[in-house]
Amino acid sequence: MRKYELVTIDNKTLYRIVSLKDFSDVKKGDLGGYIESENNLSQEGNCWVYSNACVYGDAQVSDNAKISGSALVFGNAKVYKNAWVSGKACVSDAQIFGNAYVFGRAQICTNAKIFGNTKVYERAQVFDSAWVYDNAKVYGNAKVFGHARVCNNALVCDNARVCNNALICDNARVCDNAKVYGNIRVCYNAKVYGDVFDDAWSYGATANLENLTAKEIVNLVKCYTKVFISISVKDKKRILKKAIELLEMYGYVPLV
Repeated sequence: MRKYELVTIDNKTLYRIVSLKDFSDVKKGDLGGYIESENNLSQEGNCWVYSNACVYGDAQVSDNAKISGSALVFGNAKVYKNAWVSGKACVSDAQIFGNAYVFGRAQICTNAKIFGNTKVYERAQVFDSAWVYDNAKVYGNAKVFGHARVCNNALVCDNARVCNNALICDNARVCDNAKVYGNIRVCYNAKVYGDVFDDAWSYGATANLENLTAKEIVNLVKCYTKVFISISVKDKKRILKKAIELLEMYGYVPLV
């Protein structure tokens, strides 16, 4: 059975939907948001477009996904599984799925993927094939782009920029006006407030040095000249001492 039909109201190119039956939190007769065609919203599952939200172009909303508030979903965007896009968020040519939540004035576009239990909100932007997933959060005026990855409880916020293949993971934080770009890995509770670039690797106090390769250890030591890591001097000395021991074991000349 069809769950909605199109009703022309207030708009020449988009149509407002009206529910034909009860499902999820939607009641029969409820007016929903606006879509351009039935290709935009699946007749299956509990997916729905609410209030003033608009879905158009080749965008698709399916499964149990919700589009609410004044959100816009268009282009080749796909929102599915249990994802939710609300507020004045804008999604274009991107994928939002899993239990991801995009809200505020966030913008997700150009082949970006937001999935897992991720939240992207306020005025954050994720674009240019970047991925944010696995409980990560991006908010404030932060931007993640250029094939960057933010995952595993990582957080990117304020005016931070993460791009060009950078990886932020494992409870790491990139904040303030930090810029992280190039082949970067920031992980293990590290906190970055300045700029990191090229091939630096940044680790917090809980880094398991025994599991690092010799090359990673070299980059770890170099990293101390490129980024502020918010751990104590005592912990820095402990990590560097262990790094030197492992470097010597691998036949490297100590760098410090």
